[in-house]
Amino acid sequence: MTLGNTSRQRIIIELVLAVFLSAIFFSCVRDYAIGTPGNSTNAWVFKSCCSYDFELDHLYDVWKGRLSALLLTGGLFDFIVHHASAGLGVYSGVFAFYQALWLFLLMLTMILALRHSLLINLGIFAGVMYAFIPASGLYFYPWDLPATLFFTLAVLLFQQRRWPAMVAAICAGCFFKETVLVCALLVFFIGGLAWWRRLLVFAGIALFYLLGKKLLLAGLHVTAAALSMNDATNLHDLAKTGVLDENLNTLLTANGLYVVFCNAGSLIAVLLFGWRRRFLPYMVLILAFMAGQAMFGAFLEFRIFMQILPLSLIILTERLLSPRPANAAKPVKPAKPVKPARPVRPLPEPESWAVRGSFSVVPRLALALACLTAAATLGCYAMIFKDLGPADSGQVPARRTAMLKLETLSTWFQNGRQDAERRLAAPRNTPAETVQLTIADYWFGHCYASVERKLADAFLSHGQVADSLAHFQVAMSLFPDTVTNSAAENNNFAWVLATTADAGLRNGSEAVLLAEMACSQKNYQDPKIVDTLAAAYAETGRFDDARAMAQKAAALAQQSGRTDLTAGIDLRLKLYESGRRYREALVPIP
Repeated sequence: MTLGNTSRQRIIIELVLAVFLSAIFFSCVRDYAIGTPGNSTNAWVFKSCCSYDFELDHLYDVWKGRLSALLLTGGLFDFIVHHASAGLGVYSGVFAFYQALWLFLLMLTMILALRHSLLINLGIFAGVMYAFIPASGLYFYPWDLPATLFFTLAVLLFQQRRWPAMVAAICAGCFFKETVLVCALLVFFIGGLAWWRRLLVFAGIALFYLLGKKLLLAGLHVTAAALSMNDATNLHDLAKTGVLDENLNTLLTANGLYVVFCNAGSLIAVLLFGWRRRFLPYMVLILAFMAGQAMFGAFLEFRIFMQILPLSLIILTERLLSPRPANAAKPVKPAKPVKPARPVRPLPEPESWAVRGSFSVVPRLALALACLTAAATLGCYAMIFKDLGPADSGQVPARRTAMLKLETLSTWFQNGRQDAERRLAAPRNTPAETVQLTIADYWFGHCYASVERKLADAFLSHGQVADSLAHFQVAMSLFPDTVTNSAAENNNFAWVLATTADAGLRNGSEAVLLAEMACSQKNYQDPKIVDTLAAAYAETGRFDDARAMAQKAAALAQQSGRTDLTAGIDLRLKLYESGRRYREALVPIP
């Protein structure tokens, strides 16, 4: 179908509007690239899969399967670190551009697919702006908008009976967010297909996700359950109703109104007015999605409802622009056949939606996006797997490469923090900019300290004690509170500071501080850490305390069956009883 001049002009106008709305969204999101006061989750998630500082295993289990989004943003973060000298401005721009690009692609899909896209795109923009309500937490995660796009693509392709493209959109989208799998329910509304074939296709989509997630995570040495909603590790955890209870309580509070009228009011409107026979598959989809969010999602994070926003607006637009005339005669109900050859299925009518003549572009767009995101995801995966793969003859060069990347990242975070501090000290900062720079200063400082601790661990594993302690001192100077370290980190460096043969590196008082913190983190129940505390006490001359801790460590080792520790603990106990300290000429790899 050839588009007329009017249609071309309308498309151009809508494209300009889509760019303008995406630019507004870009400028709004940019201020939250680091996060909010006391919460830098936005930035932490964005960089969690970068090859410089891979932290996927530290995310919630339910987030780990959203690899397409995490690997894409991780790759973008690698690009920033490698090419940008200043941190905050470039990082914030890339963070916001990633979000705005997916919003533009979503609006572009509406323009290419639907004749009434102008009204729908304005509704989409109004709905996504609910993410800026303070009650929502102001979270902008890398999987929400891509999942919305693939969810919508799957619905549009189902409407036009493009089954293979629909399956491709679902399979690509589920690795952005597992909730896209709800679209697999549309398979049961495919007419002319035997039920066993429908079940087979549905099971194939689910199996593709489950096996793909497990294989990808296993390759990255990350563990998570195949179905990890509620961070579940087994079926019992999956059935817990804690989130459901919290969501029901939320509906009874003042914030419940936000939940009811989120998505610019389209949520409650479609549940009230979307019930028509031709919309039945989509209403089933919306109800299934809502049931899943009630059980496993946090209602106050309004972004979780974003996935059904375009579908809700499409249905409401159809109701608004094609109402049934008030004086229309009631259609005569056809006689029901006695023995129909095949049951009538509640299929949507293709002509019921006001589609554009260029709708054939959308299947190509879906397949292109599926292929591009799959290629980019696998490319980023291969880059990270190269550093995290199994040990082989190239293990030492790989470790050296990882240490060089950490040193680069450390420099980048240091520059970013200095830039934030310099701009904070400059006069005439607006209140909003001051808040943003304060958050940036904290985030860059926290990440700088984290990378310095990792460098300290890396040097320690190579036996380079002096370099290791130097990096650890930098980390401690940035964040003196040792609770920011893990118990293992505190224990490792307490042991080095208490027992190294190099007198210039020993520091008994700091060793006691770290060892006491590590013991507190483990409730004084880890024999190895209690043994470290005993050595630290001995280094400071507190031999009575050292003997008491050594005896406790020996008892704990005996109770827990750690016979590999008992010989060393007994040896050190004899030294403490004779008033001597323990020394190690060579510090073993932790």
